[in-house]
Amino acid sequence: METLPGLSVVLPSYRSARLPEVLARLAALGAAEVLVADSSPEAPQGLPPDVTLVRSERRLNPGAARNLVLRHDTDLDNNWLGLNLTLVEKNSGKAWLAQSDVAYWHGV
Repeated sequence: METLPGLSVVLPSYRSARLPEVLARLAALGAAEVLVADSSPEAPQGLPPDVTLVRSERRLNPGAARNLVLRHDTDLDNNWLGLNLTLVEKNSGKAWLAQSDVAYWHGV
């Protein structure tokens, strides 16, 4: 099946017996990228090679696995700045393209 370039999925997991089934369904949908954020005591086994696994030593709240905060510091004044970014996972070196913007407006 053709991949859907816009479909990237972050999947929080903790001792999930249904993880293989969920990954198979995502593959059937044509997900371009799948990242499993796992905080189980033991790493899940048998993940497909195109799935990125990120492990956490402590148990994650499912929302924490999906949220990424970017903070920018600037002295913009009545202006905006668009940023093209590359986010890199330190352990694997896998990269994701991202966009962000900063704006500060005041006055009438």
